[in-house]
Amino acid sequence: MLRKRYGIIVNHKKIYRMRKELGLLRKYKKHAKHARKRPKNHEVSKRNKYWEADIKFIPTEKDGYVPMIYIIDVGDRTIVGTHLGQKSKSKNFIECIDRAIKYREADTNGLTIRADNGPQFKSKATEA
Repeated sequence: MLRKRYGIIVNHKKIYRMRKELGLLRKYKKHAKHARKRPKNHEVSKRNKYWEADIKFIPTEKDGYVPMIYIIDVGDRTIVGTHLGQKSKSKNFIECIDRAIKYREADTNGLTIRADNGPQFKSKATEA
């Protein structure tokens, strides 16, 4: 509003200081952190029993954001598989799982892999 009406350019810190001087700040409620919630029907104390998968987008100077698929073993909190590339499709996720199973020499009986509702994880190719 200050920029549109009066041509005054100020940043958010200046506005904060001005509102503080005028007594126009609201009281801030401090929020408690949420505890990590894990499904109760899975064994998470052992290795190679419960894995979680997700995608992060890594900023780069040349290509913008590059997707990285990663799989974490919840039992010992180690990364067991990754895929970094220009695309992140369901076939890349399946290849990442295959490499992780070979890397950890994991028995696939009793292994549960949990992922969010991303399209790579919910495609027909990844149905159990």
